[in-house]
Amino acid sequence: MVRGFTLLELLAVAALGGVALVATANLLVSQIRGTRTLQTSGEVQQDLSRLHRFLLAETQEACSFQLGSTSQTSCGAACVTSGSNELRLLVPITTSVNSDPTSPANLRTIIYRLSGTQLLRTGPRILAGGGLDTATGNDQTDTLVIDNVNTFTPTVSTGCNTVTIAIRLNVPGSSSTVPATGSNPEQLILRAGTRIFN
Repeated sequence: MVRGFTLLELLAVAALGGVALVATANLLVSQIRGTRTLQTSGEVQQDLSRLHRFLLAETQEACSFQLGSTSQTSCGAACVTSGSNELRLLVPITTSVNSDPTSPANLRTIIYRLSGTQLLRTGPRILAGGGLDTATGNDQTDTLVIDNVNTFTPTVSTGCNTVTIAIRLNVPGSSSTVPATGSNPEQLILRAGTRIFN
């Protein structure tokens, strides 16, 4: 005589199979989330690298740095070195070959400031070729540079020619940051350059 399975045995097997299926699904979903977070973290790291290159290019044009809401009027003047998250770059821009780039009339200010999680830039418009627009009426106000900024803390040297920026970005869709929370923020050390826009 062939003996079959009882209803109780079938229900037990079905319950065990269901538990195994749920556990496998949870593991798969967890793996997908981890991969997505890792991928997004990599993209945020690339954003941080692009921001560094962008700031490096702009600071090489500056003759002086300062923090706070008061603009310098000349290169090499005394500057505010701490106490604000608003970074100001004083940039010489000449409009003719014989212009004195250090003349106050030829100095323009570029401002970087944090508003919530957005790093904003105010100053001369950036042209398609990468240069700055020399026309004084074409400044752009609060242009978004990068979003998801967790930390933006600039510190200017006493000589007003070097700025160190501590920066950390949030990873969208997670509680992670780049660099990771608990580690030191990324330190961007930028020096005023000598290139002049004309």
